[in-house]
Amino acid sequence: KTTGWIGFGIAERTSGSMPGADFLIAYVINGVAKVEDRWTEEKTTPQLDRCQDWILISGYENSTHTVIKAKRALNTTDSQDRVIDQGSSRVILAYGLTDNFAYHGSNRWANALTFWGPVLTLPTGSSFDIALTNYTVPGKHTVYACQSFDLPVDRPYHAIAFEPIMLTHLLHHMLLFSCVPPYPGNYTVPQECETPQNSPSCSLVWAWATGQGPTALPELAGYRMGGGVGAAYHLILEVHYDNPNDISTVIDNSGVKVIYTDTLRQYDSDVLLLGDQYVKLPPIPGNYIDYEVEVTCPSECTSKFPYPLHVFADFMHMHNYGTTVWSTLHNNDTTTYMNRIEFWDFGYQQSNTVEKVIYPGDRINTHCKYNTE
Repeated sequence: KTTGWIGFGIAERTSGSMPGADFLIAYVINGVAKVEDRWTEEKTTPQLDRCQDWILISGYENSTHTVIKAKRALNTTDSQDRVIDQGSSRVILAYGLTDNFAYHGSNRWANALTFWGPVLTLPTGSSFDIALTNYTVPGKHTVYACQSFDLPVDRPYHAIAFEPIMLTHLLHHMLLFSCVPPYPGNYTVPQECETPQNSPSCSLVWAWATGQGPTALPELAGYRMGGGVGAAYHLILEVHYDNPNDISTVIDNSGVKVIYTDTLRQYDSDVLLLGDQYVKLPPIPGNYIDYEVEVTCPSECTSKFPYPLHVFADFMHMHNYGTTVWSTLHNNDTTTYMNRIEFWDFGYQQSNTVEKVIYPGDRINTHCKYNTE
């Protein structure tokens, strides 16, 4: 909804942020529509692509809206364009109030779209909501809020899907933890908090960040909750707000809808954490452009696994100095990527679907690169 420029970007699939994205920028000036193919590897004004692959079909402007219809090939073979693969794609959008293509300010957001191929269908089942209770978001740039929830323990059941409840544009990311005593805090009502991720009493169950949609577990697996050995019964929801305009009037009830079944599936799912979870490694030195940290889960560790682990999702995490992160799986003489994020962005953390098997005796290496200059 603007009479200025509009922008649509196809982002890196594993992060969904501006660096590494390619863009369609469009205008209607004096009644004439125009489209431009642009790209960038940084958080800066996207450059004109040497190959203009977007083709204008039609465009017009009225007193309130700019409407553009354009097309391009799914794979342009242009190194400055991203391939539009089947399944979910990360997209970013922005607009300006004039036709002067400049910084968009807060007029931007991210999402996930399926241009072609299969669309995720959530399983049917009963559900319950884990959501903040009428939380007044403080008027400051960065806020972390937590609330705890106790589940009934009369029976075991499997969580089989998680659907984000997004009720404010200030949401940055949400994390759901399962915790055992001693709990990291008393969060019976929503309040500002330190992340439970740093507590040895808590383990991650679900993660969501800007641009991510619902998550469905494989048909054979579920996350065990309720009663019984190993079941999650005390949950803590952490919500991170990005509030650069210091808005103090938002009352939020965001969270997650948990879809579950009383018919237990064949396998339990869980989360395996690799790397420096509790930040015990030496500090990263300053004034480095490309400083690398590597952490290994050795074969001596995985050889103790009683059975192979089937990995269906991967969630990578660094902070603001991070630039690139990847993990590799080493099996005998074979090395494959578990996941790789070429253009890391702390603001766009999300899980990505993978299909890998970790066998007893495999080695997993996690690499993190930082720019501290």
